[in-house]
Amino acid sequence: MSLLVCVRSNIKAFLVNHWIVISGYVVALVSTLLFNAHHVSPFWWMLLVGLGLYMSYVPFNCLYFERMIASFRMRSNFGFLMYISDSFGYLGSVLILFVREYWDVRLPWVVFFSNMVLVISVIGIAGTIIVVYYFKKKYDSLDLATKTPTDSLKDGNPPLLVFPDNCQQA
Repeated sequence: MSLLVCVRSNIKAFLVNHWIVISGYVVALVSTLLFNAHHVSPFWWMLLVGLGLYMSYVPFNCLYFERMIASFRMRSNFGFLMYISDSFGYLGSVLILFVREYWDVRLPWVVFFSNMVLVISVIGIAGTIIVVYYFKKKYDSLDLATKTPTDSLKDGNPPLLVFPDNCQQA
């Protein structure tokens, strides 16, 4: 992930970020399927699931939002976006504990956890592929590859980011 600083194009790095997230989900999914088929020991399964979920989560801490803002030339910072995504991550952790404890789920933790990894991995892979397609199409429709960040300001036009009426530009 640290080698993304070598990628000069923001949109390319942004899309590579998505593929890192997808590969993390794939690692978690494949290792869980191998564990359920008794081809991987519990130690290696936990290690690989941790690695896969780490690869899926960490790019969102700053790499993802930083490159998204730069790719689409928005005047903003990633602090608020990171705060919101972290909040949903913590909410998910708490919801898992509540579901396990209060909804009378009578599964051993290993079965419950492996089922959750399978579900989250499949949803994560599908969702990330959809998002890659969406952002690629959005980037191409804005024709940002041929514009420089100051082109819209030279023409007297507002920046490329459109704010709702109830928001003010900085």
